[in-house]
Amino acid sequence: MLLRAGRWQDAAAVFGEITPSVPALWPAGHQQRNTLVLHLASLALAQGRPSEALAYFDSTRRLMAPLVPPTYPLLINVECGRGVALARLGRMSEAQPLLTDACTRYRRYGIHFPPLVRWAREALAAGG
Repeated sequence: MLLRAGRWQDAAAVFGEITPSVPALWPAGHQQRNTLVLHLASLALAQGRPSEALAYFDSTRRLMAPLVPPTYPLLINVECGRGVALARLGRMSEAQPLLTDACTRYRRYGIHFPPLVRWAREALAAGG
């Protein structure tokens, strides 16, 4: 909820408190752990750290892709986030298909993360 409200510093404080205990709570690849990593990636984007965000998105992608179909909403979130991070890193040729395809598909879900969709639109407007 803090992320959805744009309260980045408050979200960072909460994640700082809970992240050290995550490995004891959930094994690698567990849905809750993947979701936390996606939140950390979104926070990194919000705080202007696209390299860190891309690393989070890539690690989650490696874990999730073999387990879920490509239409799975959280996997589409990952691909959209990767597109935003790549665009912010100046890698627009890699970002463009993700921003136009994955982010469009992701926006169709009622559970989408509005800031990520907004960042994707901004990246498209700036790069194309």
